[in-house]
Amino acid sequence: MSLSSGIVPTNYKSAYSIPRLKKPTLPCGDLASYRPISNLPFLSKLLERVVSVQFTEYLSSAGLLPVHQSAYRKFHSTETALLKVVTDLIEAIDAGDHALLGLLDLSAAFDTVDHDVLIERLARTYGLRSTALDWLRSYLLDRRQSVFFDGVSSSVRRLVCGVPQGSVLGPLLFLLYTADVGELSASLGLSSHFYADDSQLYTWGHPSSDGLQKRRMELGVERIAEWMRSNRLCLNSEKTEFLWCATSRRCPHLDTGELSVCGSLISPVTVVRDLGVMLQSDLSKKDHVARPVSRCFRQLRLLNGCIKSLPFEWRPTEFRFRFRARNCRLASFGPVSYSFYSFLDIFVFGLVSFSVYCGFRHIQNCNKYSYRANRSESFVCSR
Repeated sequence: MSLSSGIVPTNYKSAYSIPRLKKPTLPCGDLASYRPISNLPFLSKLLERVVSVQFTEYLSSAGLLPVHQSAYRKFHSTETALLKVVTDLIEAIDAGDHALLGLLDLSAAFDTVDHDVLIERLARTYGLRSTALDWLRSYLLDRRQSVFFDGVSSSVRRLVCGVPQGSVLGPLLFLLYTADVGELSASLGLSSHFYADDSQLYTWGHPSSDGLQKRRMELGVERIAEWMRSNRLCLNSEKTEFLWCATSRRCPHLDTGELSVCGSLISPVTVVRDLGVMLQSDLSKKDHVARPVSRCFRQLRLLNGCIKSLPFEWRPTEFRFRFRARNCRLASFGPVSYSFYSFLDIFVFGLVSFSVYCGFRHIQNCNKYSYRANRSESFVCSR
């Protein structure tokens, strides 16, 4: 009835939001540290799933999905986004160029989507008409929400903007709402790739044209910030970062001058965290690999301290359980799996595993020989 009439039941649009800390290290007293996650009725999500499948099939068949967006799409992930960007940057610096990478972040992106602008865009750009458009309009308008935190619930409030985080259809609508940013970046001479509200802009050129690349990036970010303001979105300049990329030999000669973004001066950094992966100016992964390796050795030291207190027959089992579990987590550390690590990184992990395992096998064999020697000595003394 809902799909044929183009009306979403009112009780399907009521949710209670539970604020969750974005990172455990953020201050609990700062409201900006929380991400509101909407808890919707089960039948509402089931209905959204049906619409999302049909809508995605229509967009895919018509070629309307954003080409440079890797979030919430089949066969796309943070891994594909990183591989695309890092591959382009590596090819640029291998050709002797300098590359400039800009990481942009939006403030409360999902919560500030303008309903009228989104509905107009769905009709004008994506060709939705009649019942389908009416259903999505009914889905967006007259939504209500209460906040549940620390055992206390707030009063119910009506939402005038935003798509619910935690819904099935909300992320897809957000991708369509921000799809024009990729075309805008290309018109300004910038390459781009996106993962939800995380934007990656980059450009490259001959080392003598660093000033031109810098001005191109500043102009591109300014134009994108203007587009976001006109669409009720806000660029967070405090979390915007820039990274110059070059070969390790040319890194000391990179431009360290500040970039002007939305009235703020931002100095380029030497290490950035991009979708969970630490990137350096020479695009090596030394910092990214060093952190899990140090954690690995920390676990091994803890294991070495407690292994002696275990019964002899439990030690190999305990070692295999703890180390293999830790090594699997290290191998897939962050959103990128083995395909992103170099052969040397995988060799280091394998060497550590093999060395430690051989060490414990040696200890086990020594204990066996010591046990047999003690039994023989006791037998000889008894005779």
